[in-house]
Amino acid sequence: MDATSNKTFVPGVKSQLLSLGLEQTILSEFLSFRIGTFKNMQDASTPFVPTAGLGIRWFNFRADAGGGYDFREKGALVSASISLTF
Repeated sequence: MDATSNKTFVPGVKSQLLSLGLEQTILSEFLSFRIGTFKNMQDASTPFVPTAGLGIRWFNFRADAGGGYDFREKGALVSASISLTF
C-alpha cells in the first residue's frame, strides 16, 4: 500500500494504490503463478482491478509477465521483465 498519495501526469488526479496478491511457486521455484488485485484509493469511483502473472526461473535467469483488466474502463495493462542475477 502506498503510504502517501502521489501526483500523476493527469492534472488533478492523484494515485495511492492498495494492492493484494498471492504467489505459488512449484518445481523448486522454476514456475511462479500470481493472482491479485489493486485499487486507487484516491479515487472512490475506481473498481478493484484483477491481475495475474507468470514467472519462470532457470538458474540465474528470470522472466516474468503479468497483466490486469479493468472491466469498467474495458482496458488491459501488461508488464514483462527479464533479469539475470550474477
